[in-house]
Amino acid sequence: MIEIDKPIIKEADDQFSRVDYVNSIANHIKNNKTKDCTIIGINGAWGTGKTSILNLLKKELQKQFFYTEEFNPWRYKSESQMLIKLFEKIHLGSKSDKKLKDSVKELGKCLLEYGEFVAVPEIKIGPFGVDFSNVAKGITKGIGKKLSKRKHTLEDVKERINVILSDLALPLIIFVDDIDRLDNTEIRQLFKLLKLTADFNNLIYIVAFDDEVVSNVLNADYLGSGDLNGGKEFLEKIINIPLPIPHLSNHHRHMFLINRLSEFSSKLKINLFDDYEFNGRLRDCSFMLLKTPRDVKRVINSISFLRECLKQEVSINDLIILEILRLYAPEVFRQIIKFQDYLFNKTLEQPFKFLDSSSSTTETGDYFFSFIDTVRYKKTEIISIISYLFPSNTLFGSRQLLLSQQRIKNLSAQNRVALKTNFDRYLKIGLLENELSTEDLDSIIHGIETSILEKSLIEVEKLSDVNFNQIFEYLKISEDSISEDTKYKLYQIYCISDYFNRINEFDFIFGMSPIHHVFKNLGSLSKLDSFVKETIDNCAHLLRKFYLIVQFKEALELEPKNQEILNSVEKVALEEIENIFDLERSLIFENPDDNKCHDIINLIFQYGQDKMFCERVLNYIQAKGNVLKVARSILNKVTKISHKPVVYYDDELSDSYFLRLEKIIDREVLVGKFNELKEMYPLNYTLTDEVTKINGIIIHKYLDYVERTQMID
Repeated sequence: MIEIDKPIIKEADDQFSRVDYVNSIANHIKNNKTKDCTIIGINGAWGTGKTSILNLLKKELQKQFFYTEEFNPWRYKSESQMLIKLFEKIHLGSKSDKKLKDSVKELGKCLLEYGEFVAVPEIKIGPFGVDFSNVAKGITKGIGKKLSKRKHTLEDVKERINVILSDLALPLIIFVDDIDRLDNTEIRQLFKLLKLTADFNNLIYIVAFDDEVVSNVLNADYLGSGDLNGGKEFLEKIINIPLPIPHLSNHHRHMFLINRLSEFSSKLKINLFDDYEFNGRLRDCSFMLLKTPRDVKRVINSISFLRECLKQEVSINDLIILEILRLYAPEVFRQIIKFQDYLFNKTLEQPFKFLDSSSSTTETGDYFFSFIDTVRYKKTEIISIISYLFPSNTLFGSRQLLLSQQRIKNLSAQNRVALKTNFDRYLKIGLLENELSTEDLDSIIHGIETSILEKSLIEVEKLSDVNFNQIFEYLKISEDSISEDTKYKLYQIYCISDYFNRINEFDFIFGMSPIHHVFKNLGSLSKLDSFVKETIDNCAHLLRKFYLIVQFKEALELEPKNQEILNSVEKVALEEIENIFDLERSLIFENPDDNKCHDIINLIFQYGQDKMFCERVLNYIQAKGNVLKVARSILNKVTKISHKPVVYYDDELSDSYFLRLEKIIDREVLVGKFNELKEMYPLNYTLTDEVTKINGIIIHKYLDYVERTQMID
């Protein structure tokens, strides 16, 4: 169960009674009689639902026949680009009112002329000289001459725009979201644009941002003056109507968490809330740490992923509490890791009872809290939470709780982290090096959703140092919640990216490789024809392209209805075989332990191109001389370097494999080359160098085979 953090768009999805708040804003706008430009600020921290409120407000205003537009300033790199796009929105909005039908064209000219007055020239120095935007050209080209001939001043043009827009029956509503994504300069540019440049009549800007974040960013402008509230005061001058998002009570947030956990647990067919003490500690965590709906969704995503990784090895109740601490009380979580030696019961022989311990226990507890902000994290609740997770801990108080054998059996049956083995299991999954946070994993999904394939491939390659299995497992469990188009693109990435193909399929001990995951689930793609063609076309790696062709052929042949797609795949294969025959360029033998060579050679023989291929291989061996790489490539199904015992290669190198080798390379050539190399590569099963050992096995077993078959002849 993956909680995609998407804003709501329908009233039916409103779980926090925000509709009344939205209706109040809409009614205020409806009853507003002034023609002056107005800026309404929707203020709230990240994750509090600002975008959801904007979506609901937009729908409500549209019901009341207001024209609305969305303006996303973070998409534009400069003030000039912001201005041009904002003017386009205003001009587009003016067309919605029939009263302005005769004035729309004039308004466009006025906006263009006004833009020439106020646009900042954007100079871009590049290898070919200086490049200006169109608007900037208007102000820089013959600026003195042009402005001296103007009949109208800046004020004249702006007044004419105001007169035209004043005739609108209803104000134009422009929504501006995610202002807190912008940097210092961009925020100032945007507010200058809204307040001073584009403050035309009959416009209402509804802007959403985290006022604390934006104020802090703007404070940088006032550092030299000593004015610590400069950013906040700047905002107060810009925003005409500041509207804070209604506060969510602890109860509302907690019920949101309970509802989400109930959905999660019902899918797992478990009951989370039978444990009375767990309910109390969950309430402590919720009230103290979870501040927004987004926080709750992150927790659900995190435990969904870890549950998938850990299966049922760790109590889901403990997992929920620990993940809330890890995500939203990192200071506390770090201390739990640091003080592990004090968490677990070391004496198991005695019955369930309390044991007096030294006064150092209190000192240990004080030391534990010395690294924690006890104003932010309430001490009493933290002690209760840790005591629930680790009932025999010796961190707090003057007594240690010793657990009876029966209690330990119960904890073991429930997979509770009170037993160190289970806690270590959790840590092994949750705290490995090169792991990504749940937020980072969410961003990978979002990036694949919103980017074109080429950009997604570039971003995936940047993950080269990140834990591969973590990402692959997370993406697999996300497939049920992503769109068909995203899944389509994700499967293409599995097939063609270096990142998802860097690990050989045989190295997957606990499941299949990404590419085999795709072929297993091909039937779930509705646009199978285009998927197959585009995936092969977009694969830049020649050997991998042939490997894909082989795999697609095998998968498609299982269903007669796929014959047409299969025909197109075979056509591509025939066209591409010639590229393989350029052996130096295709590098087919550069990685002899990659089983793709085996599949490609099979395909070449299947299409009757074996004679030409054998000629090219012979020329390649005579020119390059590395016969062992070629031989290992042909025999790689049995010579792959792995953790299997060496005897495996010995047993599997049967006559049939050497017959296959001789179908491609003439026996006389092989015998000559191998006799030259047999002293360099002795038959020694104790060698630590796997490649040298395998080369020796191939050479000597083949020469034995030749001697044996010649005697028979």
